[in-house]
Amino acid sequence: MAIAFKSEAFPAGLPPSASKIAMSSSLDIQVRPATLRDAKAIAEIHVNAWLAAYTGLIPEDHLKTLTIDKRNDMWREAIQYSEPQVVVALDGAAIVGF
Repeated sequence: MAIAFKSEAFPAGLPPSASKIAMSSSLDIQVRPATLRDAKAIAEIHVNAWLAAYTGLIPEDHLKTLTIDKRNDMWREAIQYSEPQVVVALDGAAIVGF
């Protein structure tokens, strides 16, 4: 299982192990199955995570093809057909990861 989170959910500059500790003490994360209404938020996190992680590492032309609209369609299909089952992580009512 892979999980991606909005970058502002973690304190800046902390190593991954410290972020996990900080997350557990500062965020109340709940996990639930995704619904079709969640697809756009998932797509936004997906695209933004790719841009943050891969800018400067893979060709910019490829990154430009990663659009929220395309990912929204992909995630709607994945959620609809549960291939694989998609879950979202919530901090309150906000989707912060998948």
